[in-house]
Amino acid sequence: MKTITRKSLPLTAVEAGELSALRVEGTPERNALFELMPEDMSTSEAAILRAVFTLGRQRLHEHMLERGYAAERDEENDEDRAARAMLRFRLLASSVRD
Repeated sequence: MKTITRKSLPLTAVEAGELSALRVEGTPERNALFELMPEDMSTSEAAILRAVFTLGRQRLHEHMLERGYAAERDEENDEDRAARAMLRFRLLASSVRD
């Protein structure tokens, strides 16, 4: 991975403490991070911050998808629901025949 830019990230005292815990092998924080990001990474602050940032980006993307699906569902009308029900019926009927 080629680094394009480096950013300064101010941390509160609580965040700095959490970052320290993420760097120590065997802590609950570190164990959780490695469950979510199983790739081998160094214990450097930069590597840990990148992993946490990546997890945040993934969660943000998931949230955006959830909102999009909810918006589509809210826009669905009776005709859409009837068409989906007919499609389900046809799929079930064809699977019974096979």
